Amino acid sequence: MWGDYGALTFGKIRVLLAISYFTLNGVIMLPAKQLTMRQNFINGGPGVLVSGLAWLTAAMVTHFIGFQAGMISLFVGGMLIVPISGVIEHKMSGDAPAPDKGLMRLALFTLPLLFGGLFFGYVMSFRSELLFFVIMAIAIGLRYLVFSRIYGLNAFVFLGVLLIAAGVIAYRSSIQLAALPLAVGVIEVLIGSFLMLRKLR
Repeated sequence: MWGDYGALTFGKIRVLLAISYFTLNGVIMLPAKQLTMRQNFINGGPGVLVSGLAWLTAAMVTHFIGFQAGMISLFVGGMLIVPISGVIEHKMSGDAPAPDKGLMRLALFTLPLLFGGLFFGYVMSFRSELLFFVIMAIAIGLRYLVFSRIYGLNAFVFLGVLLIAAGVIAYRSSIQLAALPLAVGVIEVLIGSFLMLRKLR
């Protein structure tokens, strides 16, 4: 009886030690993993910058042509973010070590926020066209909050909060339809440029 109890207790201790080791190892290694992401993706700056340009284009198309064209413009621009920013990152990253696979998976897990926001925004646009841009700004802002963990940069917290605030303010006030995508575009271009110019650490 005592032998079985001792074996069971010892087994629990081993499990707890294993969990503690992997948890502590993950915490200790996180800054090094985040560094690989910053080195490969230039602090995430190219993606933010290209996204900002897509929002600015959508703002201009919305203002001069109309909402439907602006919405399509933002969608197409969003699809081009990864290939265009990827070219920039490849040119600037040089011989950077491979990015951490775990943090890459975490970045992929944020995609439902983006596509969910796109779908929900489209549905809600039948109620109010502004809601499409409001929901997209908030969804992307929430995604940037996760990026702060991926890159280890507080700039993404600031960026995420700014976009969420912009969406909420636009929703609660009467603004021109193109004003919100214009504001989001300006914010992203400025912060994306800052991230690219910031010294890699």
